[in-house]
Amino acid sequence: MARIKDLGGEVYVMVYSVGDLQHYDGKDEVVTGTKRAHELEEVMNYLKVDDYDILYDDGKTHLRLDAIPRRGLIAKIEQDSKLAYDRLKPTMVAIPVSSYSQDHEAVSVQRSPPPDRECPA
Repeated sequence: MARIKDLGGEVYVMVYSVGDLQHYDGKDEVVTGTKRAHELEEVMNYLKVDDYDILYDDGKTHLRLDAIPRRGLIAKIEQDSKLAYDRLKPTMVAIPVSSYSQDHEAVSVQRSPPPDRECPA
């Protein structure tokens, strides 16, 4: 992201879910969704991204993206978000892959290119 900004490009970040997170490190500490959203804001400012959007910030959805129908997840990316594909018309999209997080896996299966774009082999 920093490199794209350094080269004069625009960077937009879409975060699917921010909520309370219980770390399994033996400390029994819960990091609140509010704190995580604040940390995200600080990082987005530091990286000078043009804009970012958190799609879900409620406790019912956080860490449960795999339970949301695929159609609903895609609608968030393509139409519903303030940074939706339909609005921004991005030339490049980066999505996490190869993760043990069920939420990352639920998002990564959405990575097919739009039908009007070619995907290099």
